[in-house]
Amino acid sequence: MRTVPAIALALAVASASARATDLPDPEFGSAGQVLLPFDLGATGFDQAYAVLPLADGGLLLGGAAEKGSGENTNRDMALARLRPDGSLDPAFGSGGRRTIAFDLGGFSDSVEHVVPYPGNRFLGVGIAENVPGTGGSGAVALIRFGPSGALDTSFDLDGRVVQVPTLDGAAVPASVRRIAVQDDGRMLVIGTLRPPGALPKAFLLRLLGDGSVDANFGEDGRVLLSLGDPTGPASLGYSLALRPDGRILVGGAALVDADVYNFDMFIAQLLPDGSLDPDFGVDGVRFVAFDQGGENTDAPSDLALDAQGRAVLAGYATTAANGTDIALARILPGGSLDPSFGTGGRALVGFDRGGGQNDVARALGIDAEGRILVAGACEVDTDNVDIALLRLDGNGQLDPGFGSGGQHVIGIDAAPPTFTFDSAEAMSIDTHGRVVVAGTAYVGPQALNYDMLALRFASERLFGDGFETAP
Repeated sequence: MRTVPAIALALAVASASARATDLPDPEFGSAGQVLLPFDLGATGFDQAYAVLPLADGGLLLGGAAEKGSGENTNRDMALARLRPDGSLDPAFGSGGRRTIAFDLGGFSDSVEHVVPYPGNRFLGVGIAENVPGTGGSGAVALIRFGPSGALDTSFDLDGRVVQVPTLDGAAVPASVRRIAVQDDGRMLVIGTLRPPGALPKAFLLRLLGDGSVDANFGEDGRVLLSLGDPTGPASLGYSLALRPDGRILVGGAALVDADVYNFDMFIAQLLPDGSLDPDFGVDGVRFVAFDQGGENTDAPSDLALDAQGRAVLAGYATTAANGTDIALARILPGGSLDPSFGTGGRALVGFDRGGGQNDVARALGIDAEGRILVAGACEVDTDNVDIALLRLDGNGQLDPGFGSGGQHVIGIDAAPPTFTFDSAEAMSIDTHGRVVVAGTAYVGPQALNYDMLALRFASERLFGDGFETAP
């Protein structure tokens, strides 16, 4: 009788046991899903905007939780830590959750992004609304905390930092999207200044490890990106990434035609001191236009670097019918569009399930095989929005091995059938190759009752170290 070598048997078992990355992970929550209410107020508005995979296989979520009722209703920064099985970690905060209030005078405090920080700590960035009526804008707000959720008192004494942006000497509200930590512990924050009655301006702020402004960066610690149409320069800052040599990539949208309010995607590369890199694109900037019709507005939501140093932007492009398609672009290290990606460096994906056919990307990740995963939302009819996932191969083509022709739509549908809104706001890939997504799910029945949402998808890798692949 012929025997099968052990290595061949192991490879055969690995191949048979491999699981598609779009299948819910049965070892996480309920069929791969966790709905996480805070329910501190009358409406129960709880949403996740950030997710960070942890070394132990758990997840850290950041977002906002509403508390109070009536005139006393407001939203606080909200954090939650999940164990590898999706259950709340009782060693974090109070039963796995905690909220942080800035209460500077406005309505809303939120965490938009969470990253690790040296010394087994974490850093969250978002906004603390300091002027009533400015909605999702306010002061730049940072928190630094340890594994238990306790605020780090070495960070401006109480673990919280507020920076109030100014423009022409006057305080202005801002929105904030991402933060990155340099090797020396300095922090870069990307966002948008939103002066009332004036055009928005993308900005990049650098802070020292204690939370104070780094005066050696840009002008007094800040760079304003006034790009686009010189008759009405306006820009929106959405994402950033750090190159190993210290150069900084910023992704956003710039007004290129003020007459029709037409925005294009842009990616800018800055030198470590905050000046634009003249060796990248044209004077440090590359504009990316899709111009599919309608308002011709194109904007990115996220930015990632692949192993070859190429930058990938993901967001949306307006269509001729004024719907939106998911739009991606890949840019070479020198700033030119990558002709090997999609069509001339661009890729468009329409889910087109119904309603106004609005599909948007909120976040992206690049896996160990160089494939690009995108998470966001798609409109399925006039009253329903579902989570949208897609995967592209390294050439920018939809991967037929993922979902249905490269696309996957997930409806949590935890509310009455007349209206649902489920959206992915953040995603990452953990150390086991599993895709993790955070966002929001409408759970009703009251109009603003949403829960934080976490999803995890099974990995194609049988073993965490990846040795299921034959040499």
